[in-house]
Amino acid sequence: MKRILLVVILTSIVLFAFSALAQDKVVVIPMGSSSGDSWMRVYDDNGLFIGFSTLPSFPVLPPVWYPIVSTKNYFSILYMSIPDKMFYWPISTTYHLTSDCTGPKYYPTASLLDKFGNGYVMDLITSASYDANAYYIQNSTTPVIVPAGDTYYTQSYSSPCTGTTSTGDLYFYELNPNDTNVTGYQGSNLYQVPLKLQLNVPAAP
Repeated sequence: MKRILLVVILTSIVLFAFSALAQDKVVVIPMGSSSGDSWMRVYDDNGLFIGFSTLPSFPVLPPVWYPIVSTKNYFSILYMSIPDKMFYWPISTTYHLTSDCTGPKYYPTASLLDKFGNGYVMDLITSASYDANAYYIQNSTTPVIVPAGDTYYTQSYSSPCTGTTSTGDLYFYELNPNDTNVTGYQGSNLYQVPLKLQLNVPAAP
């Protein structure tokens, strides 16, 4: 059964490689490693290590999503889009407690966030040309609770600061500007695409 599963995985990888090449994307997949683990290691086109991942979404057609963990145990999702750009999980709206959308930026998320390593990294889209800045949410921090009936404010690059009345309790987590020393991630705009993938297949039983 294990051998059958391994054949299925390897077949999926080959199909992934051919699909990627058909899209003029160069993907390098060296097979095997002395480490004997089954993590996929993700590098940019200059060989800069990004993090550890599992197999990308199938079928491999744009957009492609890679769940990824950095060496600092921060979780994110790499998003490959057209044209060839890479983002961390992209958002375009920030949440605020002030009527002019000044002060800290927040993002509402569920309490299960603390199940993902030390924190979560995302890209805030800042223009129609998809310029972006990376931010992170640190786990084990106390969220700001916006009770039902209170007003919160949202803003994006394409919309002004707007107030909304909460219909239920919302949990706002502060967005911190990315710090490589904290998250282990560079700014996504600093990585050179296409990505290179190294899969280490575990030893046969």
